Amino acid sequence: MGRFCEPQALASGAFGETNNVNLLDELIPRDERSAPVVTVVDAHPHSLAWIGSAVGARALALGVDQFGQSGSIADLYSEYRIDTANIVATCRAAIRG
Repeated sequence: MGRFCEPQALASGAFGETNNVNLLDELIPRDERSAPVVTVVDAHPHSLAWIGSAVGARALALGVDQFGQSGSIADLYSEYRIDTANIVATCRAAIRG
């Protein structure tokens, strides 16, 4: 079992707290949670859409919402807009608001 999952690590204050451990605070400090979140997954985009709600920020979820196509990975990622160019464009749009 990994260090973060062990009850002893939680109880011993491995995250800087002895009670009420919040892993989200460790991963994304509260003062950085106003930035928009862009999630990318080679699956349905809703599978990661919850992350925006978890941090209280606007989220743009990219992913595959149709199935049955065939082709190279590059062609499919481009088709479903999860290729590098579309990820960068979505990030820029998120920053612009």
